Amino acid sequence: MRFPRRSILTLFFVTGCCWALANPCPARAEETKDAVDVCQDGFQPGEWGKLSDCLSAALKKEEAALAKAVVAAADRAAKSMDPKSAKPALDASNAQWAKYKQAECDRKMAFTAGRNHPDVGELTCAIRMTAERVEELQEEE
Repeated sequence: MRFPRRSILTLFFVTGCCWALANPCPARAEETKDAVDVCQDGFQPGEWGKLSDCLSAALKKEEAALAKAVVAAADRAAKSMDPKSAKPALDASNAQWAKYKQAECDRKMAFTAGRNHPDVGELTCAIRMTAERVEELQEEE
């Protein structure tokens, strides 16, 4: 039995797509892991101190990245078309964001049942929100 060429090509295409979906690139999977995921992957029951230490270190790293992103944003503000309003707007935005981050993390923790290790939830929230802010500031580059 002979198959038309188009059917064979379609079969190869569909098979290749299915294989690609079933076998994602390992590098891509690693790119999507955030600092919290990395810390939680290494967590062993009873090692809450190690998890807290890992999360604390991750938060310091994110805060350093945020400070660098704020400096870069301030440099862009100084070079903008309206530097007299850009810098105060950036400062106001950063101040409001810090208040929002605290309020949002407080809200998330209020809805967390148990709260046996509240530092883990607080650190997790702060890390992820700080990472998001870094991305927001870097998108404007």
